[in-house]
Amino acid sequence: MQNFSFQKVLKKPEVKTLLQRLDGSVGKNFAIIDTNGLCLWGNAQGSEAKADIYAHQVCLGTVNGDLESDSAEAIAAVVGYIVQTEYEKSS
Repeated sequence: MQNFSFQKVLKKPEVKTLLQRLDGSVGKNFAIIDTNGLCLWGNAQGSEAKADIYAHQVCLGTVNGDLESDSAEAIAAVVGYIVQTEYEKSS
């Protein structure tokens, strides 16, 4: 997944809309942090890593926040699927 930007995928309008809806539906704030510690979505202050985000068996970052672990894992799975799909479209 070299030369592929996780951050660019999360900035796509349709992905931003999905993340906003997820944020509203779980009722808790969450953040998406890349492997360099950069917050790509949400508010990461004082939150702990809850679930890793994978695409093509590569860890891209984590879902952090005041979430139950199953909610964080579900968000991570959705984000991973989106990133994997976008990567496959671009290659």
